[in-house]
Amino acid sequence: MPNLIINRNTQLLDLGRNYRIYANNNLIGKISPGETKEFSLPKGEYAVTAKIDWCGSQTLTLHLDNNEPKRVTLKGLKFGVILAALPVAIIPTILSLTNNFNERYYLTPLIICALPIAYYLSFGRKSYLRIKES
Repeated sequence: MPNLIINRNTQLLDLGRNYRIYANNNLIGKISPGETKEFSLPKGEYAVTAKIDWCGSQTLTLHLDNNEPKRVTLKGLKFGVILAALPVAIIPTILSLTNNFNERYYLTPLIICALPIAYYLSFGRKSYLRIKES
């Protein structure tokens, strides 16, 4: 009987990629978008994390026993689609509003759009995925 059930939501940004699931830094499996996976682990305390490339989630501490399975929900970056689509929406707007080429009209909005993405790929890399007990 499984004592850990993990449900992964489907999100557009990471649609074609699997998340790796770790318990106490040991790989226990991979999970696809929209999938629910069941794991049977021995009784005990576990630090559960999820990773995708070099990004991952915060650590979720769970105490597993054989009485009732723990259910965990795994989600991707909260505003990932918006962050990815922002430059695509801003560039045509800038092009339509400006008559002559000036670098500051293009670079400033692109840098502003790139800052949140750069944060999640560097300092916030352990907050890219969200994991919580449901």
